[in-house]
Formats: sequence, C-alpha cells, structure tokens
Amino acid sequence: MAFARMLGMFAEAPERLKEIAVRASHRMDIPFRNVRVIRSGYALAFAVVGTRHLLFSERLLEGLSDEEISTVCAHDLAHLTESRSARVVRSSPVVAYLPWIFFRPLTSEFGLTAFAVLLVFSVVLPPSCLEASRKMESRADGMAKKEEEAPAVYARAMARLCEDARSPVVTTKAGTHPHLYDRLVAAGVTPDYPRPAPAAAMTWMGKAFGFLAASLFGLLAMRVIG
Repeated sequence: MAFARMLGMFAEAPERLKEIAVRASHRMDIPFRNVRVIRSGYALAFAVVGTRHLLFSERLLEGLSDEEISTVCAHDLAHLTESRSARVVRSSPVVAYLPWIFFRPLTSEFGLTAFAVLLVFSVVLPPSCLEASRKMESRADGMAKKEEEAPAVYARAMARLCEDARSPVVTTKAGTHPHLYDRLVAAGVTPDYPRPAPAAAMTWMGKAFGFLAASLFGLLAMRVIG
C-alpha cells in the first residue's frame, strides 16, 4: 500500500464515498480502517482484508449511484468478516506454483517423481481454491443483499460493472466469482432473457498457443531432468 501511494496509484476518497462507507459500516456493524480511491479506468472495488482497507476505482464512482455504491461497499465489508482459514485458501493459488523454484534440486534428487508431484500439486490445488473463493463471494453477495434496503439495487450494480468491463454474464468456467447471471438470480432479480450459453473462454488460436506452450514446457522439463 505504501509503495502504491508513492507511485500515485491512490487518491484521497471524496466525502461522498467516505459517508457511504461509514453508513454501510455502521449498518452492518463491521469496522474498516480506511477507504481510498484507485486511479484506474476500470470499474472495480475490493477489500484488502489484511489491512481492512476498502478500495474503489474512479471509474466505479463515476458510473454508479450512491445507492449502488453502498451495496458494493456492503459486499466488500462482508469480506472483512472472513475467517483466517478462508484468507489462507484465497492466497493458496499463488502458493501452488511456489515449489517450482525448487524444481532443479528436487528433480536432481528424485527425478520424474518430483516432477509428477509438483505438477499434480499445481494442477489440483488452484481449482479447489477457486471453488472456495466462489463460495466466499456468494457469502458476501448474500450479506450485501440482506443488509441493503433494496436488494435489487445490488443486482443492478453488478450488472453495470459487468457491462462496463464488457464481460459475459456466463463463461465456460467461472473464476474467483460465480457467473454474473447466477449472482443476479441469487440477488432476487431474474434477467428478462434466458440464461445464455457459456461464452468461449478462449479462441481456437488461444487454445493452440496454450497447447504449444505446455508442450514446450514439458520438453524443457524433460531436458533438464535428463
């Protein structure tokens, strides 16, 4: 955070945002340390659980009403109530690839067995962590819906953020957040269109490139082991 401030990435939150955050905090009885504005052209908001900071981008403040910002704030405040174990799980996808820094000594000592263990660890752990992350997002959605006087406003805010990011409402595979269409339904707002087919996560050129990169990585690993 300090380094980001040195680079000028953050700005002081306007009184409008401070008042919204304080009201939401009092209503949910969830304290936070500070609220800041990110100098970004993308509409986004998130909570830094470790320092209890709430961050909102300039783009989000420009595109959402006070009522909609309040619902987004309620969602982020909900993340501040997550358990320590949930925080560990959220950071685990990064840890999943950390053992690869010991690739050379491990494979020198244990050969293909070490490579297989590293590969399985990196393949199995991230999806499990993503599933846990999606559950935490659904939990935060539920708390935001419960605490706001007009739950449908939260659904509208999510839809606007998705539209601003040009993101599909349903993708082939959900990431850290559930599909937007499902989040809207869970918030009590059923869109006036049927659930669309999942949007392709990657073009055939992207898949071909990914296959080629994986193949080259495998050949390189075999060469190092050999």
